[in-house]
Amino acid sequence: MEGQGTFTFSNGQKYEGGFKENKKNGHGILTLPNGDKYDGEWKDGNINGKGTFTFSNGHKYVGQWKAGRKDGEGTLTQVNGIKLSGNWKKDKPWNINVYDGSGQIIGKFVSGVEQ
Repeated sequence: MEGQGTFTFSNGQKYEGGFKENKKNGHGILTLPNGDKYDGEWKDGNINGKGTFTFSNGHKYVGQWKAGRKDGEGTLTQVNGIKLSGNWKKDKPWNINVYDGSGQIIGKFVSGVEQ
């Protein structure tokens, strides 16, 4: 596969976007059977770069990805209004402020440790 296209997997996943050498590459949208959806950048078949992942439970992460994991600057907004915003490392909150629904800081992570 090369260029732009749509691929529907046998498990119900659907990918619409760029392909390079049979791998997801460039901008693309992946929709999963459980309702999860990723809209953003891909590299060599992995989520990589800027993108938005909307979870079926209503949570949403907007930010940087590396090799399929939250990595770099980003914000995870939970359905209850709590936001974790800052730097992520290998899918874990690294240097993050935690905000309540009114925008007040209610916690933080420093070097991956909850304070």
